Amino acid sequence: MSKRISVFFLVISFFLSSTILNFSPIYARSTRTKSSDVYVQGYYRKNGTYVQPYYRSKADGIIENNYSCIDDGRCGDSSAPVLGTTSETPVSDEPSFVPMFTPTPTPRPTLSPEELKAIKCSSEVKELNKKIKSEERIKFNNVTTLRKLVSDLNTKQASEAAELSEKTENYRLAYDSYTNKLYEGTWHACDENSSQYTEIRSQEKTIYLTLAPMRISARKLYSEVISRLSSK
Repeated sequence: MSKRISVFFLVISFFLSSTILNFSPIYARSTRTKSSDVYVQGYYRKNGTYVQPYYRSKADGIIENNYSCIDDGRCGDSSAPVLGTTSETPVSDEPSFVPMFTPTPTPRPTLSPEELKAIKCSSEVKELNKKIKSEERIKFNNVTTLRKLVSDLNTKQASEAAELSEKTENYRLAYDSYTNKLYEGTWHACDENSSQYTEIRSQEKTIYLTLAPMRISARKLYSEVISRLSSK
């Protein structure tokens, strides 16, 4: 009788242990949440092998929700046999991980010729406006300086002062023509007729080349008159 009872308890024990062992992964999956995952960056081992990024279970003291328990039923015990294997079955040293999804980058849309032209003309208008602001400031400073020379020369040599005044005025008018061409360029930078815009920029550059010689000529006249008067 006692032998029958012993055999009965052995069968019951074996059945319960098998049931619990098989149930562990199911229970582990049911207890996992997003907060119990820890993301691990990819890294290189000492032997040069690259390990892909993966998620591992958070160190929360609960063995049953470890990935090792979910994946192979070892529940954190590396010495225990994997479900469906014997103790002689080799176990891989590779870490158990969930592959990270890497989204494919969205390619940049190709711009149409009209859009490219709009970007180009917008950039040119911006540069022209910046240039206009700078040239207007230079024109004001240079003309103001020349007019002071005219005023100073007028008290010493009226005839030369009149000539210097004429040179100063011609310089101012030429500079006005130059800045006007810059303004005109901003009006036509986005025109369909690009040849007109090209012609305007060409005229602008031609006028600009005359400005420095005109200013130098005016200052030279002043210097010559002052030098002549001081030598008398």
